[in-house]
Amino acid sequence: MTLKRLPFQQIASKWLKTYIMSQDDELSRYLPQTARWHPNVLFKMLKQFGSVYLKPDKGGGGAGIIRVKLTDSHRYEVRYGIRRQVIVGETTLISYLRRRMQPHKRYLIQQGIRLAHVDGRPFDIRVVLQKPRDQWIVMGMAAKVAAKKKIVTNRANGGIAATVPKVLQAGFGWRDEHVRLVEHVLNRIALRTAAVLSTRFPGLRVLGLDVGIDVRGNVWIFEVNTRPQFRLFQQTDPVRYRQIVRNQRQIVADGRKRLN
Repeated sequence: MTLKRLPFQQIASKWLKTYIMSQDDELSRYLPQTARWHPNVLFKMLKQFGSVYLKPDKGGGGAGIIRVKLTDSHRYEVRYGIRRQVIVGETTLISYLRRRMQPHKRYLIQQGIRLAHVDGRPFDIRVVLQKPRDQWIVMGMAAKVAAKKKIVTNRANGGIAATVPKVLQAGFGWRDEHVRLVEHVLNRIALRTAAVLSTRFPGLRVLGLDVGIDVRGNVWIFEVNTRPQFRLFQQTDPVRYRQIVRNQRQIVADGRKRLN
């Protein structure tokens, strides 16, 4: 649900945001299949996709995320943080996962995507939008490269910031014109996401999309944050970072005026 009494509107539930976006024909094709946690759903999706991610419905920073991979009949590889465990048997797997899930948190199951890598490490892209006045603006995008042996790219988990052209060229060998095309697609998707979510929640002023690109070059929207962190832009584009911070201060000030 939406958090209350804050300077700008926020949506904590990943499930709610995903559901709203899935109703839009343009955005739905960029969303990995996502479902609420249930053991039967887990095994169904593992059979269909081979791997899945378990994520807390609320929370950020990559905390509590678990990857489950079907390696053989009744044999599973579970990864969280830098830990890796092989589990045999469905009952044993469910018991193990429940001990690793954050207590009192509702979990989602998301289709596993084979992300592109740089130097053997997966990366994704953060796209930041702000609405300082009447229109949404894509303020910038930057890549997050996972730390060694980690399954998530978040900077809180040791992720490294990099420019989007750098990782796309290193990960795929794409030329400048192809990189610009992908950036154009990301801009379009980001603005569409802002339009769809703000139709339901008109008080939204800031969004951060976490977008993955799989090994075939397909784009996937993993998550949309309504209170994103901006610090990775300090390294990739300091000028843009300062503008984002100025906008954010204006958004917060405007919100406080409305609350008062």
